[in-house]
Amino acid sequence: MLPNMGSLLIYLKGLGAKGKKAAAFGTFGWGGGAQKDMEELLAKSCFDAVEPGFNCKWTPQQAELEAAEKYGYEFALKIKAE
Repeated sequence: MLPNMGSLLIYLKGLGAKGKKAAAFGTFGWGGGAQKDMEELLAKSCFDAVEPGFNCKWTPQQAELEAAEKYGYEFALKIKAE
């Protein structure tokens, strides 16, 4: 996980955002563990973390970009439904 994202998630933990939906997404290179760490931090911050999040390895190709857009659209529909 990049340090800026880790800092943001620790900051959000202090806000107590109960019941707010959140999802982890991004790309990874070799380990791929940051998404699980982000999901854990979101859960500890009282967010309603949608799992699994979305990720892809290395630079996303066109199909992965389209899948990411679909994931974001479906996530927005979940938020709107509440």
